[in-house]
Amino acid sequence: MIGKALIMEYLVTMTTSVPDGTPDETVEQIRAREASRSRELAAQQHLLRLWRPPLRPGEWRTLGLFAAADGTRLEQVLASMPLRVWRTDEVIPLSPHPNDPALPPQPGAAEFLTTFTITIPPDTPGQAVTDAETREAPRAKELAEQGHLLRLWRLPEPGRALGLWQAGDLAGMQAIVASLPLDPWMTTDIVPLTPHPSDPASAGSRSLARRTSARTGPADEDVTSIDRFDITIDGADQIAPDGWLVKGGGGAHTREKIVAGAADRFVVIADSSKPVPALHAPVPLELLSFGLRATLRRVEVCEDFEYELRDTHRV
Repeated sequence: MIGKALIMEYLVTMTTSVPDGTPDETVEQIRAREASRSRELAAQQHLLRLWRPPLRPGEWRTLGLFAAADGTRLEQVLASMPLRVWRTDEVIPLSPHPNDPALPPQPGAAEFLTTFTITIPPDTPGQAVTDAETREAPRAKELAEQGHLLRLWRLPEPGRALGLWQAGDLAGMQAIVASLPLDPWMTTDIVPLTPHPSDPASAGSRSLARRTSARTGPADEDVTSIDRFDITIDGADQIAPDGWLVKGGGGAHTREKIVAGAADRFVVIADSSKPVPALHAPVPLELLSFGLRATLRRVEVCEDFEYELRDTHRV
């Protein structure tokens, strides 16, 4: 199965400045329309999260995690928000990080954004760097399993990353950062976050996400009564630089494609071994038991086409 990953994520800093003399009633009307539009964008899977960072008195600033096909589409999304008439937006494109666990937030713990900048001194032994980098992925997995690491992205500048975390307090977050193998060479900026009233990750949404993530996945269940999914998360066998993917090597080609087609948003998570310069053979092709011999006859007559049958007992 070959497909293309079309969704990019963006961190947007939204700063609102209401002109002097604007009636309070006008401000409240636009804020109400903004909340309504935020719900619509969340339902469309464009608005993923909203937070409030530390603010000075009188400051009106929000951090948002958005998803869109590209920068042009993101600008259309942002321009559709009512507060944009008084707002300036700073957009940072985010790239997938191989250690991203892509987890939903859990209730009761504070959230933090961290910006990591890695600067390795020139005289650092290469083996020391390699050892630290090798230990970084297992440590990230441990922190995700402990409920601390939720998301991880690469920033546009080399050697920089953005993380979304949960911890009991700032001291706990600082201790987590200090436990990272690359910490001796990292400069870390930690931003405490407070809940935004329009954050899509409401208590109800978090409960649904926990119930969904606790299941083994729709490919192993009876999903005949489900007509759509909010989000589908899956892996990939190959990832080309232009975003095209090869999937289906695990033998669930048909089910994966049906579930992906029924999802409003399709997210692919893969480790550093999956990116390739160009897609190449083998490309999985699942054959259903119905009409199997007729399908094989069509495959066998293809020129310059070699194949190997593998029975996965899926269908």
